[in-house]
Amino acid sequence: MKISKMIAMGLALTVFGTTNVFAFTDITADSELSKAVKLMADYKIVNGYEDGSFKPQKEVTRAEFVKMTNKLFSYKEKAVSESFNDVNKTDWFYEDILKAVNEGYILGYADSTFKPNDTVTTEQICVILDRILNLEKTVAKKDLVIQDKVSGWAADSVNRVISSGIINLDRDGNFKATQPASRGTVVLGYDKIIQKKLVVLAQNDTKEVGQTGNNGTSGGGASKPDKPESEKPSAEIIQTMKLASTNINTTGVKYLTTNQNRSDLVPFLQNISRELDKYISDSSYDLKTAASSSKKDFKNRPEADQKILKSAISVSFDISNEEEYKALQEAAKFFGVDINKIKG
Repeated sequence: MKISKMIAMGLALTVFGTTNVFAFTDITADSELSKAVKLMADYKIVNGYEDGSFKPQKEVTRAEFVKMTNKLFSYKEKAVSESFNDVNKTDWFYEDILKAVNEGYILGYADSTFKPNDTVTTEQICVILDRILNLEKTVAKKDLVIQDKVSGWAADSVNRVISSGIINLDRDGNFKATQPASRGTVVLGYDKIIQKKLVVLAQNDTKEVGQTGNNGTSGGGASKPDKPESEKPSAEIIQTMKLASTNINTTGVKYLTTNQNRSDLVPFLQNISRELDKYISDSSYDLKTAASSSKKDFKNRPEADQKILKSAISVSFDISNEEEYKALQEAAKFFGVDINKIKG
């Protein structure tokens, strides 16, 4: 994903309350968190509670995180539809889900759910940040010693987010990657993104952008940085994409023709392979748009065909192998479904 496409999800007003009180009773004045919360409150991105508190330790749901991110980065364009079977048009977060799908920073799970009411974990945030800020091209991984558990599928992203200084280890060297992220963690992380000029807050933007289940909230926003000059993909990226292309063209195609007797679905997989090859040859090729087109094609197909295609992709890779797992991640972008979550 291009660096101008920022990431991840938002905080509902039912959680943030309705007041913009800057001297929050549960936050130390002049602390790093206090300054970050004040900035977010100034731009109507977050609010406090009626009792004057902010509740920085309160956990954030995936739907809340989507809403906050859309407001922070001024995401307003919406996808025509989404394919999550646990998201309904009557949900307070529905419009924000459409915006997130349009931007391509949420994919969902292999069972076609989004789990909007589940808490978002710190490592999930890192994967989204890594993907949207394109940290793989701009941040060199460091030899970090993280004392607590980090899921294998998120390890590289966690390293790059820590190396970039967006979210830090605690004093004991723990990251709490698999634990739910708190309001304080989210606010501090996005404040660091602003400080590093990865996004510039739009001035005096208080346009109404959403409605929660109980209250409305005016939205601050951000202008998107200019699209950076194209860079040649790293050797690691090239190898990953080549592996994805090869496995799709061999194991995936064989599964469709031999196991499912569905040669009519083969062109879909072959198209993914061609798009990956184009990007490998020319890094200026707009792979995001190609993936978006593929996702629309996928979602317009009958549900039975979608299941067969997802199976064809999942059997094409050995997810216990780190290199193949990364290749699966590249392939998953063309489906609008986070097939990586098959592992958990």
